[in-house]
Amino acid sequence: MSLASVTAGLHTSTVERFTTDPGYRPQLIDFPFASFVTLTPSELASGPGMDYSDYAATMQAVDDSVARMREEWTPRRLVHFDLRDDNILVKDAEGARPQVALVDWELSGFGDPMLDVGTIIGQFLIQWLHTVRGDAGRLADASTWATVRRNVGLFLTAYEHSAPLSLEQRDLAFRYAGLSVLMYAAGRLEQIGSLGQIGHLCLFVGRTLLNDPRGVAELLAPGILRKAGA
Repeated sequence: MSLASVTAGLHTSTVERFTTDPGYRPQLIDFPFASFVTLTPSELASGPGMDYSDYAATMQAVDDSVARMREEWTPRRLVHFDLRDDNILVKDAEGARPQVALVDWELSGFGDPMLDVGTIIGQFLIQWLHTVRGDAGRLADASTWATVRRNVGLFLTAYEHSAPLSLEQRDLAFRYAGLSVLMYAAGRLEQIGSLGQIGHLCLFVGRTLLNDPRGVAELLAPGILRKAGA
């Protein structure tokens, strides 16, 4: 996949420093996710949207996992830091050799490449969840996962062709995918004031990815995980 090749190329680039606009974040990116454990009643009451308590409860349920990620955060490589689908441009998407360009680099800096990888996996999951939101019971059917399994598997296989990952890095990438999905739910609260079906699905999938990344990864990329454990 062209997207995987471009992303891996970014993460394997040898860059010691680069010039940034001083109005944006520094080159060394801090861990970007706050803790919700100490959320006060007033903060809970003033949160955006009528489903904010559901979102906050989910974030508190994953806080131990997020805390470990925060402790282990080390800016290692150049990262884009905002690889949502609207920052990924594709030309000739249906062709044999589609061209991919990444835009909106104002947040880029040195961080953990697994955040970028997880964000892309999260985008695949969000797109797929939109197709099953009318029947959440389909999540229990393994065949329902075929499309997202194909997309995630192809992306990781192509990425690892240029930038091989350890099993621990794969686990971390899926945890970041969980955070990406949870941030999508937070965005719905801020924009429309409600989670809706898709938002609640995102809470469920995001929480599961953070607390049991390998369990979900077995559904999404079983061949890759078996290869890693060989």
